[in-house]
Amino acid sequence: VATATETAKVETTEFEIPVRSVNEATDAEIEIGQILFTGESRLSGRGPGCISCHHIKHDKLIGGGLLAKDLTDAFSRMNEAGIKAILTSPPFPAMKEAYQNNPLTEEEAYNLTAFLKFADEEQFGQHARDWQQYFLIAGVLGFVFLMGVFSMTWAYRRKRPVNQKIYD
Repeated sequence: VATATETAKVETTEFEIPVRSVNEATDAEIEIGQILFTGESRLSGRGPGCISCHHIKHDKLIGGGLLAKDLTDAFSRMNEAGIKAILTSPPFPAMKEAYQNNPLTEEEAYNLTAFLKFADEEQFGQHARDWQQYFLIAGVLGFVFLMGVFSMTWAYRRKRPVNQKIYD
């Protein structure tokens, strides 16, 4: 005959989901976390990708948004439990608004946490991306191209007055 506490213990252990640490994350799960972070794959709740507001120092990624904090060393600062807590119930106003009707699943939170752990561990081998010089060069070349197009258009216009037919 089983006692009430033994029965309760058996009932609760049957329904508990084992919690995996991100230390056990596979390379595929880290890759999925990176894809979710960059927004290459949509979140199940259709929320925005993390990179739209956050930046992370990683050679494979273009720079992210500047609205929120750089997450390169987030895992060192907050650990696994802190990151998962923020991802599943965001405390920040902008993040709360963005994910209010678009919550992350536990699996997405796990994959994102695994990616942030990976990025934190690999940050010293990564290089910060600075795209300012490329945007400056592209802007100058675009300006020169547009000025050439406008000059040719205006040169044609100056040779023939607007009311040439009336004048003739």
